[in-house]
Amino acid sequence: MLLAMRRHIEDLDNRGRRCNIRIRGVPESEGEEDAEAILTELFHTLLQTATPQRIEFERAHRALRPRSLEEGPRDMICCLHSFPTKNAIMRKACDRPTWPFRGMQVSLYNDLSPITLEARRALRPVTTALRDCNIPYKRGFPFALLTRHRNGLVLMRWPEEITRFMEELGLMPVQVTNWILGPLGPPPGPQRTIRRREAGSPSGHASQRRRHPADPEE
Repeated sequence: MLLAMRRHIEDLDNRGRRCNIRIRGVPESEGEEDAEAILTELFHTLLQTATPQRIEFERAHRALRPRSLEEGPRDMICCLHSFPTKNAIMRKACDRPTWPFRGMQVSLYNDLSPITLEARRALRPVTTALRDCNIPYKRGFPFALLTRHRNGLVLMRWPEEITRFMEELGLMPVQVTNWILGPLGPPPGPQRTIRRREAGSPSGHASQRRRHPADPEE
């Protein structure tokens, strides 16, 4: 039940980001910048329309991490008002990995849930093996990896299905990190036990209380 709830939360998170685009590599100015104006210029350059259409934003901003010269410019994230407009931009962006803009190369990505990104990182050995064998694949929502083989549609959703997935495609098994149990495990190091003080006992000693008839037997 907990795994099903996790998968449902992941799907809801991705649906909430459906109109989002994450842009990496846009130069960052020293002072205040108009994020909507910058992204409008970028998207019009990308779409190369004869008569640039107005692009409406719900919001646009830089990634909320501290600014750092070592890590380069922060990503820009925007939420477009229209999903068809977002879809047209991403279809064009898929034509090449990077696009020239203001003297730098920028990349555009769908803004995805951290849970989905963790799973995709864990599955890199699988997707690398598929590309090496020229096996086309696509990603499904809720999270899934799908491909077609002579046996029909082959689908994988959970870590325990990876071995079966590779065997059905005739590929050698690969080592994959369990992206579900890994991030959800207990934090490293000893856990500090917090002693609760009973109400009405300033000294910290447990006070005797009367058990309510509705309380479970102790």
